[in-house]
Amino acid sequence: MKRSFLILILLAVVSVANADLILTLNGVDAAKEPLEIKGKDNLVIAVASQAQVDANDYSITSSGGTLKAHTGGYLFTFEDELSVGSVSLIANNDMVIDSISVVAGGTIYKFVLFYNPETDIVIAFGINLESL
Repeated sequence: MKRSFLILILLAVVSVANADLILTLNGVDAAKEPLEIKGKDNLVIAVASQAQVDANDYSITSSGGTLKAHTGGYLFTFEDELSVGSVSLIANNDMVIDSISVVAGGTIYKFVLFYNPETDIVIAFGINLESL
């Protein structure tokens, strides 16, 4: 009985501690509405949360581009001139975020980025945990 109670308390604390863990692109949550950004050389990806989150609880991965440490986050650079890329926020541990269970290795948030060199515009879509 005590063990079950302690587990429930731990899950409640983890849920609060990891509330709304998302990625932002240039400070904006692209899950609320798609973003159009002029130029492909100023794409700053950062982790945002309403609560204090330990950086060891998550990792950030990319495909179709590379991430470099940058002030306030990571700078995303496309691998090809005409390209599609993605950036994912991955759970390093089992956790509960806003009452949704995420297992270690599961995706918490994902950006899909499209670059058109003719217009020099990047279109970004964010996919939050509820939509994954």
